[in-house]
Amino acid sequence: RGDETGLYTGTNVLNEATLDRFSVVEVDYVSEKQEAKIVHTRTGLALKEAEKLVKAATEIRSALDRGDCFATLSTRRLVAWGRFAVALGSVQKAYGLAVRNKLSPEDREFFDGVIQRVVGIAV
Repeated sequence: RGDETGLYTGTNVLNEATLDRFSVVEVDYVSEKQEAKIVHTRTGLALKEAEKLVKAATEIRSALDRGDCFATLSTRRLVAWGRFAVALGSVQKAYGLAVRNKLSPEDREFFDGVIQRVVGIAV
């Protein structure tokens, strides 16, 4: 139907005539175990590290659903974070490049708390 939350600036809610031209399927995230395997396989990041990133993403997604933050961590962004981590040799530096620098100041503070607690890196 479009974005009514304001998360995607510049998008419009689609009218019924346009929606009738598409099939709409809602898809949830894969299990944490599967997502960690995806991140590990696509990036070369150690599986234990990938599991930490996915656990943090799961908490952030729940927070988004509750309205505690206004951004999320997609699987695509986790893969980017993992790739940067492998290239830089640092999950912490990669967090800044792949995630943190793209957030609003409010979300940045929220994400930092979750990342510090779950992933175990100082932000």
